[in-house]
Amino acid sequence: MNLGEIKAFTASKLGLTDNLTKDQAGAFAKARWQMIWNYALWRQTRHSDTIAVPSGQQEITLPAEFELALLARYGASRELIGALDLSVFQGDPAGWDIPGYVAGFSPMARTADGLARIRLNRVTTEASPLLVIGKRTCIDLLVDTDRTLISGADECLTAMVMGDLYQWMRQFTKADKFFAEADSLLQKMVEIEKSQTTEISRIIPHVQQLEAGEGGNW
Repeated sequence: MNLGEIKAFTASKLGLTDNLTKDQAGAFAKARWQMIWNYALWRQTRHSDTIAVPSGQQEITLPAEFELALLARYGASRELIGALDLSVFQGDPAGWDIPGYVAGFSPMARTADGLARIRLNRVTTEASPLLVIGKRTCIDLLVDTDRTLISGADECLTAMVMGDLYQWMRQFTKADKFFAEADSLLQKMVEIEKSQTTEISRIIPHVQQLEAGEGGNW
């Protein structure tokens, strides 16, 4: 469902089709969609980009599309280990801000513009591309044709909006019913996400050990 369809559906469920109710439903849907987006690390919210890191740099501001960094690769094949900055300092205080081999990164406070940042565990000694995989900032529902991007979110979002509308109308008992339904649907989304993540087939070769022959030879 797109935003316009959610507005029309929830308003009609209330028996109200006026523009005020639809506009209120739209405002609730936009806010609740952000809550669903931020609730878990959904597969559809992942984002990757490559950043050119010059020599002598340690703190890196990520592109605006990043909400946070999860994994990183420095150069062609060096995986960087993510760790809290305090843990990095405690593990090697002498290497906190000196040039050297880049082996990890730590998340930092956002910039004044709200951009995510990371700090490499060493000052770079050579220019190199940095591949970052992370969570994308929320793709908002702005216009009526915009759709949710997370599997199963439509039903959960609709229940949330129904709860908000009933709460807006001061019908709290009915609101609580829909909020409980929304919570159940949200937990179901998480369960499905986890089950799909773990159901990755792997082919592991099995080597059959033969019995030793006479004299201990195989």
